Amino acid sequence: MKPLAEIISSLETQLADADEKKSLELYLSLAEHLDLVNNQLQHTYVKKILDSTLILPNDPKRIKAEILMVGLVLNQMNIKEALALSNVALVKAIDLNNSSLILQAKIQKAITLQYNGMTDEALSTIEDCIVEATNQKDNELLRSSKTYASFIYADKDLTLSGQYAMDALALAKQSGKQWLVGYAHAVLGYWARENKVEVDEFFHFLEGEKLLKIEGAEEYYGNVLAQLALCQKDRENFQAAFTCLESALVIFKKIGNVRLHAINAISLGRLYRAQKEYVKAEKHYLEALSLTIEHSIEYERAAVNVFLGHLYRDIKQNEKSILHFENAITLWGDTIRPSTKADIAKHLHTVYYKNNDLEKAYQTLLDYTEIRLKLQDENRIKETALLQTKYETEKREAELREVRLQQTESELKALKAQMNPHFIFNALNSIQEIFFLGDKRLANKHLARFSQLMRSILKASSQKAITLDEEITMLREYLMLEGLRFGEAFSFEISMDDNVDPYTFDVPPMIIQPFVENAVKHGLLHKEGNQKIELHFSFDEERNCLTAHIKDNGIGRKASAAINQHRKNHESFSTTATQKRFEILNQASEIKFSFSFDDLVDEDGNSLGTAVMIVMPIE
Repeated sequence: MKPLAEIISSLETQLADADEKKSLELYLSLAEHLDLVNNQLQHTYVKKILDSTLILPNDPKRIKAEILMVGLVLNQMNIKEALALSNVALVKAIDLNNSSLILQAKIQKAITLQYNGMTDEALSTIEDCIVEATNQKDNELLRSSKTYASFIYADKDLTLSGQYAMDALALAKQSGKQWLVGYAHAVLGYWARENKVEVDEFFHFLEGEKLLKIEGAEEYYGNVLAQLALCQKDRENFQAAFTCLESALVIFKKIGNVRLHAINAISLGRLYRAQKEYVKAEKHYLEALSLTIEHSIEYERAAVNVFLGHLYRDIKQNEKSILHFENAITLWGDTIRPSTKADIAKHLHTVYYKNNDLEKAYQTLLDYTEIRLKLQDENRIKETALLQTKYETEKREAELREVRLQQTESELKALKAQMNPHFIFNALNSIQEIFFLGDKRLANKHLARFSQLMRSILKASSQKAITLDEEITMLREYLMLEGLRFGEAFSFEISMDDNVDPYTFDVPPMIIQPFVENAVKHGLLHKEGNQKIELHFSFDEERNCLTAHIKDNGIGRKASAAINQHRKNHESFSTTATQKRFEILNQASEIKFSFSFDDLVDEDGNSLGTAVMIVMPIE
């Protein structure tokens, strides 16, 4: 996407040849794109739309312009006027039944409510906006809603405030508009400052500064430079801070933003005060005060009074300090943040006390204590609500886990109920073959071993887990049973590493047997000469996993598959059932059960057999 400055330049070029109707469309597009660039020029284009006789009162372009005007008035901190304008714009958007404009008007109203000290209503409104933007699938308005939600929640819930800011950053990145990404980083910078995370604050303002400069978003670039200056001040990098403020001041004077010029003067005052250069600090504070009085910028006028109160307290001019602190409270009125009011009360208490005005010192101390206790109560209520929500959530999750566990156990029981008859059927088939051959002595011996194995299997089937030793005992009995059928050519070997404790390691019953059975039926049955199975157990202490290594010297999977192609039902039930069993086990296990096959071949590609590796987590 083109840089913001290039988009604006292209729109301005089109104005030269545009008729009046087309010009109005270009004015609106320019006004939208100038939001972070130049509020004064943005105001000019918005006014052109509002003053046009070509646009009817209920025209969507006019209502959009009125919504933009709300933001412009709010940027100059005329908060009561901004709230009144937002109400008018919202009513018009509702009358027009334009869902997008209704949402845009509500977003602007939410932030104006916050600045007017109506936080609860602001929170309710912005939450509605997030829901509506999600339902409308409008990512741009969702980003805008979550950006404002971050600001509004800063006083109430810093965790949620940060989450909304991160969401807004993600949505900005999806849009491909790098100036919005830069703005989102700046929002996170403000959040980190409220959260007192200095490293994140500096990082996000720095990221925002880089992108906004590249995009040509002059006004907000200058604003972020001023914020970076405060970061540098906190790090005592005073020269770097001065450089940022000097660059920012050039931008503010160029675009004619008096409010940001006044804020820059306040920042210079704070910078000099930090270095105890009180005369220079006073000069810049008074410059800011003069600008705010001359241009009726009441919010910053209140703010600079607070900083003058601190300054005069530092140089022991208590009467002036009291005057400016009290002026700040009066100017902010009902819109003052409780934490700010508490902070001023705390400092006024100290100054009154030093000035021997004990009655007022006592009263401001009471005010400070009352506000702090109220804030603490609100935090306790919020924390209790969060804990209750967390408890309910964890309770529901535990209940769901229990249901899933019961379901998993039921599925496993059903699967084992299928697998046991399958195994019994295969074993009986082997005994039947021996009877047909007429070797009754061998058949009886086979049947005795089979009975012993059945007792072990039936005992294990009722349990969720058995010891590795019990599993190995069943495997040994099974292999000895198969050995009777195969004769002297058949052999097996079971071994384990020194760190494998078969008496304390638990495994699901009959978890290894199907793989061993497959090795016998598909690998060794068609093999001439010596037929051998090796079974070895190893334990990975770091991963807490037991691995069973099964190796046979059979004909290999490729040759076995070729033979099975000629059989009607060649798909192995035990392989399918085992795969399903592993899937069920993994539903209730953080570390996953798994198995894999490896075809063993010599240098000429001839099969040497098959290796299987079964990985089982040990609890």
